[in-house]
Amino acid sequence: MHLHQGCVIVGTALHTDKIFKNSQIFICEHNHKGSFGFISNKPLQKPTKKLMKQGMLQPIPYYRGGPVEPNNKQILHTAPQLIPGGINIYQQIYWGGVQEKAEHLFKMNMLPPNCIKFFKGYCGWNYGELETEFTDGFWQITNLLVANIFRN
Repeated sequence: MHLHQGCVIVGTALHTDKIFKNSQIFICEHNHKGSFGFISNKPLQKPTKKLMKQGMLQPIPYYRGGPVEPNNKQILHTAPQLIPGGINIYQQIYWGGVQEKAEHLFKMNMLPPNCIKFFKGYCGWNYGELETEFTDGFWQITNLLVANIFRN
């Protein structure tokens, strides 16, 4: 396996930073400029029953996408017909789109199950950095199905 846009990498035990250790990162871009992606397995906060009872609206389950720009909201989804403005990055996975529309559709339970993930922040590497980290043993490419990144 090789590093490419659309692959999923996992942080190894060599990471001393808990942000990256055992993190599953979906790589959205990997080219001559560098790489970026989102951590897909570390929720910022799990919805509690108390939050769920506060109203009919479903709370947005944000994930810690990474340490870069931690307040920047981002989405990955498989619903371009419902969320306009996204960029197709791999197979049927889209990055971005109209954030407010995505949040509204999610809160109102108007999106198909397991079709969207909300992030705050992202992971980014300059050209060559991620490859060096692979060589040093900090990351492994997984055979995790890309569709699994949308499962909570």
